[in-house]
Amino acid sequence: MSSSTLDMELKLQKQLSNVYQGKEYSKWVFVIPTKIINELGWNERGKYIAEVNNGKLVIKKQ
Repeated sequence: MSSSTLDMELKLQKQLSNVYQGKEYSKWVFVIPTKIINELGWNERGKYIAEVNNGKLVIKKQ
């Protein structure tokens, strides 16, 4: 992984996850550009850990 900085816009989407007993449950999904995923060496089979640190979302490969 290189140490370059990529300033790219991410999209946050709210998706209906489930409806149970008339109540809707949603999940939130970030759409991350392929360029960022490739630079990080991530893929759809990877496992990741998310944490909030000083008001910032930090995602790390497990």
